[in-house]
Amino acid sequence: MSDFLHRTYETYKVVAQIMDTKRGKLFHVMAQLFFIIENEPEKFNARPKIIEKYLRNTREIPIHLQETIKRVFDTMKLLIEIDSDIFQQNHRLSPIEFVFISWIIAKNPNLTLAKYQECLLKMKKHVREHHEDTRFNDKVYSTLKKFMDNLDLEKSNESNESSSDIDSPAKRIKYT
Repeated sequence: MSDFLHRTYETYKVVAQIMDTKRGKLFHVMAQLFFIIENEPEKFNARPKIIEKYLRNTREIPIHLQETIKRVFDTMKLLIEIDSDIFQQNHRLSPIEFVFISWIIAKNPNLTLAKYQECLLKMKKHVREHHEDTRFNDKVYSTLKKFMDNLDLEKSNESNESSSDIDSPAKRIKYT
């Protein structure tokens, strides 16, 4: 697992520019993300000792996990290329927000880039309404997990078609 993480880290260092890395280095945050995508824990358990054990595992990495991780990071890279400012809107993306938007991408592979942008903005707003400080802890994880589990992507598709909200993906997406 560690070798796969290192290769992914080297390939996608660009994601560091969108995330606040004061509290979590990109490599460690990526390790947490891999663990969470693979295990989908209901409660936060991506603690340092668990992550160390996870990284030491020398098993063959399932092809499906490798493909999912590649798709997530390719999508994140494309979102950064289109509009990196969206990740900084109102506040810089925290490590836990990075993990959850990535997890949303992993769980919903067929959304449009505009829909991922919409999810990102809604998620950032939601977590800040519930927490002043968005550290990677049980409370913030629980808030974001509930947000992700209750994300109604079909309903939000319909409501955004006629929306004139400034955060509307149609107004956010920047193609050059």
